[in-house]
Amino acid sequence: MLMVEGDNLYDGWIKLNEAYMNAMPEEGMYMSSRDFTRVFSPIRIHTLGGFGFDLDTRDSTLPPFYSKYENRVNLLDKRYIDEELWETALARLILREKKMTRTNPLSFVFPFHRRATNERKVPAGGGCLTQFTFVWYEERWQLHVTLRASEITVALAGDIAFVHHLVQRVKNRVRFRNWDDDKLEIFWDMSLGSQMKVVIPLFLLYTRGDLEVLDLMYKDPRKIENKWFADIVTHFWDIFIHPERVTWHRRLRWTRQFLGATQVDWQKAYERWQTECDSTKISPKL
Repeated sequence: MLMVEGDNLYDGWIKLNEAYMNAMPEEGMYMSSRDFTRVFSPIRIHTLGGFGFDLDTRDSTLPPFYSKYENRVNLLDKRYIDEELWETALARLILREKKMTRTNPLSFVFPFHRRATNERKVPAGGGCLTQFTFVWYEERWQLHVTLRASEITVALAGDIAFVHHLVQRVKNRVRFRNWDDDKLEIFWDMSLGSQMKVVIPLFLLYTRGDLEVLDLMYKDPRKIENKWFADIVTHFWDIFIHPERVTWHRRLRWTRQFLGATQVDWQKAYERWQTECDSTKISPKL
């Protein structure tokens, strides 16, 4: 199991992506024909110190993989929430509200119901989000979230915002004994997790800054022991920072987003990098 512990879920999300990025070659499975190139199973994020999602203050500064997280939340709401079933679950919980406020409250499960959709590239095997469960343990609340699978950078950021939204919806209708957002312990479990090298530059830009991206990427891939990170570096210099070489629209959007949010002259940096490590001998086919 790949397990990371964070002060809150946002911190755990950062540490999970860094753990993927830095794991050694013998760890995980490679799927060279897929965008989700590196895969681990199973995976857990645990908010060791409580502090819940840490999204109330961070929502405006979450890495802007989406133009608005509200739009992503609304899309997932349409994908996973059948209003009739959701209201039925809430009604059952409201009937048991006294039991949720007593000395030892009940645990309660909210299953996701994958709805039919015409969205492109949605898994035919069913949705990734499975359920979330409220659990009272050792005098405080825990939230257990279960996923079938997830891309851990862009999609997972959206899933975290979505589940946070749903928890607030439940809390607005039901009273919980001694609920404290800042002490909520979260277990976020995925049967399968994958990471895309095409979004790592954006992740690093928004969590570390452009100078650290330059420092991390300014290496000769042939001298990097970690094969996955060597692939990330090679892709960054040979494809990612060159909009004319990016053919997929979504990737092109990420490239333009990255170039528009940084102060580094990446063309000059590329020329220096290419001269110093002669990357033309090791570049992948474009």
